[in-house]
Amino acid sequence: GHLLARLAHPGIAAVHAMGLDDGRPWIAMELVPGARTLTEHAAGLDRAARLELFDEVLAAVQHGHQKGVVHRDLKPDNLLVGSDGRPRVIDFGIAGLVEDAAEGPRRGPRFGSLAWMAPEALGEPGGHDVGADVRADVFALGLVLFELLLDRPARDLAGATTAEALSSAQEPVSVPTGALPRSLGAVLERALAPDPTRRYPAVEA
Repeated sequence: GHLLARLAHPGIAAVHAMGLDDGRPWIAMELVPGARTLTEHAAGLDRAARLELFDEVLAAVQHGHQKGVVHRDLKPDNLLVGSDGRPRVIDFGIAGLVEDAAEGPRRGPRFGSLAWMAPEALGEPGGHDVGADVRADVFALGLVLFELLLDRPARDLAGATTAEALSSAQEPVSVPTGALPRSLGAVLERALAPDPTRRYPAVEA
């Protein structure tokens, strides 16, 4: 918890206080006035402006990683843009805090959103989380960037089971030919590689 409080970055919603109430963790964090999700805010923007916003998100996530905190639940709902036009990452490391407050690490993908999780974060069907590091956040950011650039999710997992989500995550994401400049398509394909060793090793990269 003390580590989360040290995430001092303009792109990360500040944590003001945290604690346990009857064994349940709670966190009081900065209010983002006029907040909309990243994708909602980007709807009226051109590609260059969307990429500028995403660069700000990357800088914030990289700061968290430098402090030793993996977000573990990156998705548009946790990337808010306030009325000032500046994106803020919320719920940074909350999944880890909840897990730590429980009876040790829990088996299975209990924390995080299935549609935004990397294969290694989902674990094996019926098994357990095989261990996710910063490259799991890279994967989630790739999914966010895909939706930001193409105005649709890379994969539709509404109502999917963990096994279905894992099967989908293990399939390489196909970037529509001609939809994006080749350089952006290459970024997406590397960030979304099912094998974490083939992804960017860090957000900075």
